[in-house]
Amino acid sequence: MILAQVMQDIAYQYDAPPGHAKQDSANNSLPQSNVIGISTDTRSLKQGELFFALDGRHLRGSVFAKEALAKGAVAVVIHDDPAARDLGDAGNLASSGLVLRVPEVSEALAWASANFYGHPEREMMLTGVTGTNGKTTTACFIHQILSDHKGPSGLLGTIDNMIGDQKVPSLFTTPPAPELHAALRKMVDAGNVCAVMEVSSHGLAQNRVFGIEFNTGVLTNITHEHLDFHQNLENYREAKSLLFRHSEISVLNADDASYGYLKAVAKGPVISYGLSPGDVNFRGEYLGQEGRKGYFNLHVGDRCLPVCMNFIGRYNVSNALAAIAATYVQGIEPEKAVTSLEKVAPISGRMQHVDLGQPFLAIVDYAHTPDGLLQVLATLREANKQGRIISVFGARGERDRLKRPIMGRVAGKGADYVILTTDCPYGENPLTINESVARGIEEVGGNYRIIPDRAEAILEACKMALPGDAVIVTGRGHETVQHLENGDRFLDDRECLAQALNTLRDSTE
Repeated sequence: MILAQVMQDIAYQYDAPPGHAKQDSANNSLPQSNVIGISTDTRSLKQGELFFALDGRHLRGSVFAKEALAKGAVAVVIHDDPAARDLGDAGNLASSGLVLRVPEVSEALAWASANFYGHPEREMMLTGVTGTNGKTTTACFIHQILSDHKGPSGLLGTIDNMIGDQKVPSLFTTPPAPELHAALRKMVDAGNVCAVMEVSSHGLAQNRVFGIEFNTGVLTNITHEHLDFHQNLENYREAKSLLFRHSEISVLNADDASYGYLKAVAKGPVISYGLSPGDVNFRGEYLGQEGRKGYFNLHVGDRCLPVCMNFIGRYNVSNALAAIAATYVQGIEPEKAVTSLEKVAPISGRMQHVDLGQPFLAIVDYAHTPDGLLQVLATLREANKQGRIISVFGARGERDRLKRPIMGRVAGKGADYVILTTDCPYGENPLTINESVARGIEEVGGNYRIIPDRAEAILEACKMALPGDAVIVTGRGHETVQHLENGDRFLDDRECLAQALNTLRDSTE
């Protein structure tokens, strides 16, 4: 694909090498250079790629522009502002190669990526799911229903991607624009007629999905999370709202505090769902749980449909309602959606049981937000009324510090005993992190201890457990890499829990 085709419909000015006049997109006079790919990282840049100089947390992307040109980039795309022109040691970029200046690099990157891959988002019915908690489960529900009743469907999510009939490990909840459009193109080429993707607040705020008009946008909920990035809840909600400003139909949670705001800003018609009594299009009547089965009645108009699924807790009923509503607007009747829901298998790292014959429950869950932890502890309390709950978790380093004591209060109230441990500290002191969480536990009079080594903490929890108790390890779920100050290491909570149970069994034989 030639450069002009990649940059089609993008406003730009460009600085040509000496002897060439400065041009802009209105002149449409870019060189007929062939573009073999799109890059945002000079470390992996290939000759013939178009380089987009995205700003990072500490450096302007334009400082890498000269390096990109030296490595053979067809051109570099940078911000058209005075600061971007002050390149210091980079010197005169125009003497090194073609420089395209745009108002916003991240928007240009998204649009150019769509151009390069032939706008695959326009060739499928595309559903986007956003929310603080429940995105993965809801997306998996929707994927199952679409696959059963619409045909081959793609999935982009936190755990796995489904492209055609191939399952591919996921690296991002919402991939950067080049990877996103490459995946969507592969889906189309593999015969997918529909796709559902998780859309994170980072993905929205960073313009990864800029230019995509979704057929359906779905909200699970908005609660405290990522305030280190968004600064406050209002900014976080505004980022989430971008999905519904660019969705033909919005499916919104009427139980969520953001419902009224999102309904007001939504681009198109709104379909509502919820568990609370009221005027909603899809209402769930929670009936409870038995073992590992969850039960509810689905009320749609005059119909009442009983539902039994492999997911427990009120929050999973809400996720199911979102999926039923989202697929209904795509022409799938609720009765068919329910049939598909009932066969969805438990999802990796989501209330995942580890059973090795022990006389107590041992569970791993991804809950890493205050509301997520609240929901799983309440669900476990309902399932385990007679026994104690022993909670093992930590908080991430270099992330939202405000939520740490909040999570401590949630755990102190919801569990009988808490063992604080190390999650992914990155470059932050794990003890400092745990002390911050502990303050919240102390505020509500909870019982706790700190065991920094995560595997040791899980083993200690299992040693404490009596018949009928429940040990729940939260925060990492399906994840298998722990990010430490001195590097990364393999760590899987499910394996740690299994090893602890085996150690316990061996010690009693």
